Amino acid sequence: MNTKDVIINSARNLFSKYGYKKVSMDEIANDANVTKKTVYSYFKDKDSLFSYFIEEELELIKNNIEKERKKHTNVLDFVSSTVYNFEDILENVYALLDGYGYDVYLSKKGTIPLDSKLSNVANCEMGVEDCDIFVGFIRPYYGSGVLEDGVSIT
Repeated sequence: MNTKDVIINSARNLFSKYGYKKVSMDEIANDANVTKKTVYSYFKDKDSLFSYFIEEELELIKNNIEKERKKHTNVLDFVSSTVYNFEDILENVYALLDGYGYDVYLSKKGTIPLDSKLSNVANCEMGVEDCDIFVGFIRPYYGSGVLEDGVSIT
């Protein structure tokens, strides 16, 4: 494993264990058994390390979209199958961001606080304003989240 991969693995492990906000570049360097200067030679700052992980997930999503597109000639079949095939990836993105200490709402997971008097879109719009990161698909007639009594409408 090359030095950059060692740094990436150390950062991933530390972020997952302690959360993004609580880990310093010094701790990443120590865990990777490299100097802080070496870490900075690969990554400008902690945010660029985080961006690396997000880009990695986005590349995975892109690759899965490409695979699904090749399987389907009908656009509606493609869109429908793509959404359902991304549930695991969305869960991974949610776990990654949540593990880094971000306040994340994932519509499929039911983490969006709901007001039953509002439309699904209005609830999602409020959720977007309330959290750090909103992950999901918003459609006017598609349920999202969990009502106060614990009933899922997703």
